[in-house]
Formats: sequence, C-alpha cells, structure tokens
Amino acid sequence: MSSAQEHRLKCPQCGAEQDVLVYSSINVTIDPSLRDRLLAAELNLLTCHACGNNALIDTSLLYHDMEKQFCVGQSCSSGSECRSTFCVGGVCCDRACNGPTESCTMPGHAGICTVRAAAPVASARGVVALGAVLTALALLMLTRESRRR
Repeated sequence: MSSAQEHRLKCPQCGAEQDVLVYSSINVTIDPSLRDRLLAAELNLLTCHACGNNALIDTSLLYHDMEKQFCVGQSCSSGSECRSTFCVGGVCCDRACNGPTESCTMPGHAGICTVRAAAPVASARGVVALGAVLTALALLMLTRESRRR
C-alpha cells in the first residue's frame, strides 16, 4: 500500500504557500500509475499555483514492486541488506548507479538511479555575448583577408 500525506509547503521561488500531497512510499503493483509519475518526475513535485515554478520535494521515498519482489529507497549500509544488492549513497538502489552523472539519492527519487542534469556552463546572456564576440572576430578575419587580395 502507498502512503502519502498533505503538507503545507512554500514555493522556493516566490514563497507562496500551498498544500501538496507528499508520498513517503509507493507500491507500484497496487497502483502502477505511481511508477509512471515517478519516472516522469511528477511525484513529490510542488507546482506553484502563484508563479508556476516546479520544485522537487526533498524527501525519502520507499519504492515497492511486489510482482518483481523489488524494494528500493530503504536505508542500508551494504548491498547485502538490499534485495537488488545495490546500496548506493546509503539507500537500496534499483541498479549499480555508478556513472559520473548518476545519483540514487535525488530528492523525491531515492532508490531510483537518476541522471543528474548538468549545470549550464554559461547563462543565456553569456551565450549571446560569446556569439557577438565570435561574430566580430569572424568579420575582422574576413575584412583582413579581403584587404590582402
């Protein structure tokens, strides 16, 4: 059986408060739609009614699939404590999750190996500035080349 409670939470963007259903455990055999919502990052998500910002809720989540006899997200100190045999970051994980951008402890997705999004290297303004500099350099090079002929 899945377990969820309403919590009054603040939007990290604008500070508006609202009630949000927060799951502490899901049983995907009883309710398969919860698996789909989890994989789509729609579970334990605060969508602000005031500003529209989406924020994952930082909470532990126990994932249970009775058909596959599989449970992830519970605390562990070694793989022998996990049915999956993978203890990653102190939680039972669905797989080894040892890639450089993978994490088994993402907020709201503990126990599910998830690829972390890479941080942007430059802001949108920085990309525009870089484009302007490269364009200016290209024009300078073309002007120099045409003067040589």
